[in-house]
Amino acid sequence: AELVDSADLLCYPMGSFFGSVLVNLLPVGVGKAIVKRHCPKIYCPNTGTDPEMQGYTLMDCIQRIIDMVRQDV
Repeated sequence: AELVDSADLLCYPMGSFFGSVLVNLLPVGVGKAIVKRHCPKIYCPNTGTDPEMQGYTLMDCIQRIIDMVRQDV
């Protein structure tokens, strides 16, 4: 959360969706810090095949990120 407080850009990078992206949103305070920070927020989905995303559309993934952030708020 401290690093988010000083970020000029927040990027949800490529990686396994649940094991790399969403897990970083779990610590208490991270979602609040993301919402509080007024800077660009970018999600870079995998360009390859991610078995964790099977059955999920891009919009499903984006909505899941938003939902995870809101849970902390």
